[in-house]
Amino acid sequence: MTVQDQYFVVKSTSDSPMFGWNQPSGDYGMGYPLMSTEPVKLKVSENAGPEPNWRDFHALDGAAISDRLKRVLEPLDLYGVEYVPADVETPSAPSVQAPTYWFWHVWNEITCVDRAHSVLELSPRGRIISIDKLVLDEPLLGRFERRKTLIFRLREKPSTLIVHRLLKEAIEQAGATGMRFFPAREWSSNAIFVER
Repeated sequence: MTVQDQYFVVKSTSDSPMFGWNQPSGDYGMGYPLMSTEPVKLKVSENAGPEPNWRDFHALDGAAISDRLKRVLEPLDLYGVEYVPADVETPSAPSVQAPTYWFWHVWNEITCVDRAHSVLELSPRGRIISIDKLVLDEPLLGRFERRKTLIFRLREKPSTLIVHRLLKEAIEQAGATGMRFFPAREWSSNAIFVER
C-alpha cells in the first residue's frame, strides 16, 4: 500500500445540512491554534427545514462535530486540532434547540500537493481553484511523524480536509454519521456530487 493509499478526503453526506457562521469567522481557518474557550456562533442552513437532520459531522468553513464524535476523537490526542464550543441556531425553526456541537478547528496544514502529477485548475496567480485529480507528495508526507499527518488541511486548498486511514477507521468504528471518505487517489472537486 502506497502512502497515497493511506489518505482520504472528508466531506459531509448529502443528508447532513450545512452549517454556517453566525459571526465573523475571525482567525479560524488561518492555519494556527487559537486556544479559545469562548463559544463560536454557528447556524444551520435555511434549507434544513423545521426538523434538521442532526449528524455527527456538519460541514462549514471547517466542521461542526457532535458531542458524541468529540468524545471519540479527543482521547486520540490529534495534532493540530482544537475543539471549540459552538452555539448553533436554527433560523428556519427558532424554537428548535440544537444538540451540543463543537467547532472542529483543524489548524494543521501541510503543503503536499504534487503539482507535477495532479490535475489542477489554477488561477492566474497559481492558486488552486479546483482539483480534477489529487496526487499527494509522498516523499514529503513520509518525512513527518505519523501523528502530524493523521489529520490536516491542504495548505494549497484549505477547504480540503485529509485524514489518515487509521483515523478514518476509528471514526467508522464509532458509527459516526454525516461523513463521507473519498480515497485521496480518487478525489476531485466534483466528487462531492457523487453519492457513495
